[in-house]
Amino acid sequence: MDTFLDTLKLVEEFAAENTVAINCPVAGVELNFKPLTVQQTKEMLKSQIDTSGDVVEAGVGLANTYNNIVIENCIEGKDIANGLSIIDKECILFGLRYATDPKYKVEDKEIKLDVINENIKALKPGKKVLSGSQILKFKTGNIVVNTCLPTIAKDIAYNRAVLRKAKDKKINDIVIEIYITEACKYIDKITVGDTEVDFNDASNADNLVSTLQKLPSSVLNAISSYITNVKTYRDSLFTVENQLVDLSTDFFSNI
Repeated sequence: MDTFLDTLKLVEEFAAENTVAINCPVAGVELNFKPLTVQQTKEMLKSQIDTSGDVVEAGVGLANTYNNIVIENCIEGKDIANGLSIIDKECILFGLRYATDPKYKVEDKEIKLDVINENIKALKPGKKVLSGSQILKFKTGNIVVNTCLPTIAKDIAYNRAVLRKAKDKKINDIVIEIYITEACKYIDKITVGDTEVDFNDASNADNLVSTLQKLPSSVLNAISSYITNVKTYRDSLFTVENQLVDLSTDFFSNI
């Protein structure tokens, strides 16, 4: 048999035998993942380098690379991975990095990743932010907004919409579009009177963004507050001794 194929088979067997069990607190389950590979670490760096200085493409490219790694490495399959929330995604990415190397330094200061790892292991679903769903009601226009935590599949779909829009717009215009599109990710549905609009069908993203733009500014402000609460909670998970561990390319390349 070909030596290369022999080696590849051994590598695949190693990955299958050395899976990483990670708590997904929003889903309320522990899932198994193949270890992070050298190629995947290179892809993280490449997604930011190969964008010719395009800030939007770099940001979206890195987000999609992270999404793809979680999908590819999930032993339970793509369907399960696609349905995971973005908070679960970050817990998974952290878990994969921690399994590769539990040590991390920022400006020569050792960060206690084991503290974060134990906190994630101990998390249980049920916190208001973790449950994701909230109902925001507005007297103006008889509007009801049901929020949600975006899934990986929804994040990928709306990211595609951002890239489509970015090709034809100036940076100032696209920043506003990104802000509104990001808000759409966190909406399950909006009900105006007797009309219900489903925001989970991101194939219709352009129309959904237009719908949100036409609603009273108080609606977007309330959704933005919900997103801020989610991100504040997320930051609390990855903060140890007042140091936020940002899941940047530096975090994954510093191994």
